[in-house]
Amino acid sequence: MAIKITLYYPKKGEKHKDGVPLEDNGVYWFLYPFFTHIYERTGEMIDLYGTARFAGDALSELDRALEDLMEAVIAQPDVWDQKVGTLIKPEKRTLYDRTAKSDVLKTINSIKSMTSEGIRNNAVIVFEGL
Repeated sequence: MAIKITLYYPKKGEKHKDGVPLEDNGVYWFLYPFFTHIYERTGEMIDLYGTARFAGDALSELDRALEDLMEAVIAQPDVWDQKVGTLIKPEKRTLYDRTAKSDVLKTINSIKSMTSEGIRNNAVIVFEGL
């Protein structure tokens, strides 16, 4: 599973650019609590199975939330084991993915770049679970 991130210009009816895709890995699961928080603020949930659309005030809210998220990432070590799930069978155990701060920052910076451009150009960012 992955999430494709695309910036669209509705008035022009064209796709502008794609961002760094979100994979079902430690980066995504580190960002997941942020995604639930942004859902509470905008009603749009960024997840592996659905579609979330950010425009106007919701896009500005996403941009502000990314600023807060950046501070949380900076506090992380350079590499850590991020919980990504729980295996139920054959025996219950927690699954982890080795996650690098640089990968999380790359993802956040890519989304931040798109939100800033979207705000400047009255565009829409779509997160599409694949």
